[in-house]
Amino acid sequence: MRKYFTIKKFIIAFIFLISLSSCKKKIIEIIPVIEYEDISLNDAGDVKAFCFPSLSVGYAAGNNLYKTSDGGQSWVKLNFSGTIKSIEFIDENIGFCTAGGYLYKTINGGQTWTFNVSADYVGITPSGHVVVAKETTFIGNIKVSTNNGNTFSTVQTLSLDGHLTGLRIFGDIAYINDDASYVNDVIRGVNLADSNKIVRLSTKATAEENPRDVYFKNGLGAVVGGRGLISNSSSSGNPYYLALFDRSYYGHTYEYNSIDGYDDLMVAVGHHTIASNIDIKNDERWNEMYDKEQNGFEQTFYKVRFFNSNTFFVSGNNGLIWKAKI
Repeated sequence: MRKYFTIKKFIIAFIFLISLSSCKKKIIEIIPVIEYEDISLNDAGDVKAFCFPSLSVGYAAGNNLYKTSDGGQSWVKLNFSGTIKSIEFIDENIGFCTAGGYLYKTINGGQTWTFNVSADYVGITPSGHVVVAKETTFIGNIKVSTNNGNTFSTVQTLSLDGHLTGLRIFGDIAYINDDASYVNDVIRGVNLADSNKIVRLSTKATAEENPRDVYFKNGLGAVVGGRGLISNSSSSGNPYYLALFDRSYYGHTYEYNSIDGYDDLMVAVGHHTIASNIDIKNDERWNEMYDKEQNGFEQTFYKVRFFNSNTFFVSGNNGLIWKAKI
């Protein structure tokens, strides 16, 4: 049975201050709020990877691999053996996942899977190209396929400080991060169109604030990590250098695990929290919609991904999956 919950009705409150001298309006507060539908899996363990190629069809990886064909009203277990790190689908039937250091492909909606190439993480570009990242010794190898994953060619190799922990695709840019990117490096990337490396992002992050995920839109975005780190970014004017603001947001005690956005709106999730920023250019304190210290929120979220401008999915511990609307 589906459960519906309302955090607050979606209201964007504009509070205007009118200067008597200039008579100019100034927006001083913007408050986003959401409601969500609980489509969680029973006894599925921690769901750290999922993909919804449509609002009806979705795939989620916990203790096993599961599929829904009715928007999360019911789930069935698929025949797949292995711990899945990442999963992406081109459409409802053609998809890829990584497990045990290899990439697997399905063309029949997850009913059968075939081994493809060595890979730790997989991503899909807006044009449908398949991108994989594979860790060797302090190196992240980036390969791309333009024929639905039938063959791959190497695009670039990027240095790592530790073990590879993620791959994100934004347009033609592929970013990777690792579990030791805290000295002067955060996220490294490559332009898939011309194979040029993206210059490292800089921050004041420490080992405890190790960055874990990134979202970018037109040169702006944010990086999230441990100890409540949300560090906003700005464009330097150089397409191969994306600088981070020196100021960071530490309004949350626990770790942030994932971030995603749609245009200017961003949502970050982590241990006992969901936070949002409705304006990608805003470097002020994020709106903490859930927080253990404030309202006893106990769930831990591992991943957030937007489906469209007003719907996103989040996954977490104990089979937790929410479909949220804003």
